[in-house]
Amino acid sequence: LLDSLLQEIKMSDKANVVIMFPNNNTSVMLGKTVTSELCNLAFFVPQGIHEQAANTYCAELKIASVGLDVQVEQIEKFDELASCDYLIFPSLDMDFHKSMPQKADMCRNLFRKMAKENIQFKENTFVIFGRNV
Repeated sequence: LLDSLLQEIKMSDKANVVIMFPNNNTSVMLGKTVTSELCNLAFFVPQGIHEQAANTYCAELKIASVGLDVQVEQIEKFDELASCDYLIFPSLDMDFHKSMPQKADMCRNLFRKMAKENIQFKENTFVIFGRNV
């Protein structure tokens, strides 16, 4: 779903793409698509959240993008999102056992926290949500 969406949106060369909270292989596949389009990629991983998996994903994509003129990195602070052109939330369902109200509370809390951080985005930043968000 995200791959087809990204194909519809023409990414400019050297666009800065951030994948928020990478927690499964969808993030790796999406990251490979992003870097193959010659876009810079960052995984947003706040300290203590999904760090082990995200470190593996970031290392895998750094290896996969060797020879491409792209940057692959991991970021952890909301203010580092200011330069992104595309902000992608591929999946926020960490626990499929949670009820819809619990998931809604999690999303509300996340976006309230982001609002409190007073994050500033570029005027034309695209925000893309995966199908379960």
